Amino acid sequence: MKSRSLIILSLTIAVLLSGCGEKAKDYPVEAVHFSDVELTDTFWNHKIERNLEVTMPYVLEQLNDKGRIGGSSLYKVLEGVCYYLMTENDPQLQVLADSLVQMVKDSQQPDGNLGRARTNPDGTPLPDSLRWLGTDDFGETGGTHGLYGPGHMYEAAVAHYQATGKTDMLEVAEKNAELLLSVFGPGKLVSYPFHPEVELALVKLYRATGNEDYLELSKFFIDSRGPNGTEYSQSHKKVANQEEPIGHAVRALYLYSGVTDIVALTGDKDYAAAIDRIWNSMVSSKLYITGGTGAYADHEAFGEPYYLPNITAYNETCASIANILWNERMFRLKGNAAYIDVLERILYNSLLDGVSISGDRFFYPNPLASTGQYQRASYYGVPCCLTNIVRFMPQVPGFIYAHKDNDLYVNLFIGSNSRVELEDGPVEISLETGYPWDGMVRIKVDPMDNDDLTLRIRIPGWTLGNPVPSALYYFMDDPAGMASISINSKTMNYTMEDGYAVIEREWSDGDVVIMELPMQTRKIAANDRVEDDKGRFAIQRGPIVYCLEGPDNSDGLVQNIMIEPEAVFTVEKRDELLDGTYAITTTGYSFKKQQGNNEPLINEQEITAIPYYLWANRGPAGMMVWIPCKENAVIPHPVQELTIASRSRVISSYDTTTLAGVNDQYVIPYNQNIPISNYYRWPMDDTIQWVQYIFDKPETVSSARVYWYDNEPSTMTTYYDHKPWTCCRVPESWELFYLDDNERWQLVKALNEYGTEKYKYNELSFEPVTTSSLRMYVKRHERCASGLQEWEVY
Repeated sequence: MKSRSLIILSLTIAVLLSGCGEKAKDYPVEAVHFSDVELTDTFWNHKIERNLEVTMPYVLEQLNDKGRIGGSSLYKVLEGVCYYLMTENDPQLQVLADSLVQMVKDSQQPDGNLGRARTNPDGTPLPDSLRWLGTDDFGETGGTHGLYGPGHMYEAAVAHYQATGKTDMLEVAEKNAELLLSVFGPGKLVSYPFHPEVELALVKLYRATGNEDYLELSKFFIDSRGPNGTEYSQSHKKVANQEEPIGHAVRALYLYSGVTDIVALTGDKDYAAAIDRIWNSMVSSKLYITGGTGAYADHEAFGEPYYLPNITAYNETCASIANILWNERMFRLKGNAAYIDVLERILYNSLLDGVSISGDRFFYPNPLASTGQYQRASYYGVPCCLTNIVRFMPQVPGFIYAHKDNDLYVNLFIGSNSRVELEDGPVEISLETGYPWDGMVRIKVDPMDNDDLTLRIRIPGWTLGNPVPSALYYFMDDPAGMASISINSKTMNYTMEDGYAVIEREWSDGDVVIMELPMQTRKIAANDRVEDDKGRFAIQRGPIVYCLEGPDNSDGLVQNIMIEPEAVFTVEKRDELLDGTYAITTTGYSFKKQQGNNEPLINEQEITAIPYYLWANRGPAGMMVWIPCKENAVIPHPVQELTIASRSRVISSYDTTTLAGVNDQYVIPYNQNIPISNYYRWPMDDTIQWVQYIFDKPETVSSARVYWYDNEPSTMTTYYDHKPWTCCRVPESWELFYLDDNERWQLVKALNEYGTEKYKYNELSFEPVTTSSLRMYVKRHERCASGLQEWEVY
């Protein structure tokens, strides 16, 4: 993306002077702002420009059509527009920014509140306790709603000020922040935001204005969290006493970002120790191989350690963005490449998966397996992920370079040029590469008058045998080999420090550093405590995690595939495939059940893998990241025998994409932790649900077999015991009805008990009936959903 001649007003960092004239405490390492980086990279230029040209206008159109052009959605889009304005001298973007700012200004109440006025019917103000305090999704009290939106508004305001130099949006933010200062604080209302975001945003506002009150309010909100709340909102303990990432993943990761800001600015040792513990826990037991976070879909939350299911993984796109922002802060605090290793894994996998190659289809969750139940959406009723992508993508160049004193860090390998101000003077640097497909990185350094600078080039952990900075995952095959580095065509032996190749020398204009990263295709296994990944491996090449997808493999099937541990891979560049990509092929085996034979039919076949982030761009299909390498991990494809049930149309009291699972002839015991096809209904107000077969012609039937899905003992009920219904149990009871000749439902005359045993078929015999439809009524467990994996009729 070309840099334009627009004059950029850089972010004003408050420099507080003591009597000795010392600089205020802040992050030891400073990132090179993306507005100071000219992007020349083919891979990322295409994606960032598509975000501007397709995604942004599309999202704005959708928000307008759905009546959602307001609040946090508006602020995030405005933030994204302003980021593009920092590098794009585009009059149309300026007009768009002005119109969005005007919408925000028009929504502000005289007291500084945003949106509707919170008053009594007679116009008098509500007391603060009623105006701000509320009850969260889990019945939690003591926290406050209404601060998530202002947080994003502060970020947009700072971005607008940086991009244009105009202060009108900043004034809106300050007026709102002054309202918060008048309400919250010691001796005032003591509360914390249910949804963190304002904490880190207040820090941004502090830096832009120099007003220390905003920094103090940010810390106050963090200090006020816990200990009598819930795990869901990270308020079950004081933040300083927390040890693991827990609860709603997006909320958690925004909170940890804000806490890290406070550590950088205040040096708080208790918070510093807490974020270290939490980060180590995450990378050791709660991070997916794609970089995603959040195991549970129903409350978008982290699971307990090592609970990393694949097909039900949530991994919200917003959580990926929040985790990138947190890891970037941790790097600037510590100067360690491990945080960039995690950032890069997220960036090239779970983050990119959030948006289609067309730029107008999206994933809110990003699972690691599918039988076709997932597909990209044109819009989500809660459009947070769509708008988050809009504001995130233009920031990517800001993750490439950083500096500290006279040290220049190269963190990501993205083609670019920049002029970096080091302690001893400016340095110009350019980077050329075909990464992530090619491992050659060419770095040209022009020291200008600063010939004693130290260059620190990140050596990715995956080249050193560490997929992540922990023992959560490991490579199954031999080491790929060390990265090689040469300067001006002369190979050098480099020293390593905190994950960086450290190059100290007297630099000359035009010095060229060439790094060659080993780009072999590698097999990754998971820690044995990750149940879902036993007997399986994932494929990675460079930073890219691969997956198998139906359109590239025989019969459109992937769940029944096995690849032997010793398999050899071939890499192929395919310009015609998915906007142009590198595919990986090998030989493997497919397993299919045989009718009347317990031994599966095994066929050798060619297997093709594609980058994970590209899946589901061709419609719904099977997909799998963790590939069986042992027969006991394979799910043989069922015999597609036409039965009364398989020919039937299925409807229910609650429609869902998993409904087709009840007659697909897949039965997978839950002890394999792969409940790939089951129907469930999370209980709301109703306790009775029904599922119905509509036959293609009248049938005489006299028996039914039901396989119940049950995840007892539920990790969710023990880990999030404040929300006890987040689980599946066999039902309390069930009954079977048939449709008679008068179109009335009649209870069948059962000849035995209705069974509710898990992990087996429960057979019900009844007096024969001739009917066109059967309906099963299910009374759920008192606390949990009922899961129906398969229902056969004879």
